[in-house]
Formats: sequence, structure tokens, C-alpha cells
Amino acid sequence: MAKKLKSRYWSIIAYPDSVADGWKDILTSTGLCMAISPLHEYDLDPEGEDGTLKKPHWHILVCFDGPTTKDCVSDIAERIG
Repeated sequence: MAKKLKSRYWSIIAYPDSVADGWKDILTSTGLCMAISPLHEYDLDPEGEDGTLKKPHWHILVCFDGPTTKDCVSDIAERIG
């Protein structure tokens, strides 16, 4: 039987064109400690040779009290879009 990956710290990438309205409130309502980066609008695509920009996004770090599975984090990510 495969062992499920668990961690206290998980990261989520969120895109402005796909997050739910009030996504920050949804995250806050979980009661978890978290950090949300400023919007990354000017990251260059490392594979692009012509200075192509990556799609704008936020990095979100979510911290749990103890080891948590990917399934739990996926539920939160789906709720914010």
C-alpha cells in the first residue's frame, strides 16, 4: 500500500482569472496560518527566449498544526478556485 504524502506546510498557486470572489476571506475562514505573496505580474518564463511573461499569480503558503495530506489541501485549493 502506498504511503500518503503528509506535510505541515503546503503551497498553492492562485491565478487572478480563476480565483473565486472573496478567496482571501475563504482562506481566512479556515483559521490556518498562511502567507500570501504580492501578485507576481512580471515573472519571466524561463523557457521563453523572447522575454515572455508568466501568467500573473500569487504564491500561498498554508501552515497546519500537524501533518496533513494532499487531499485536505486540495479541498482548500478547490474552494478558492
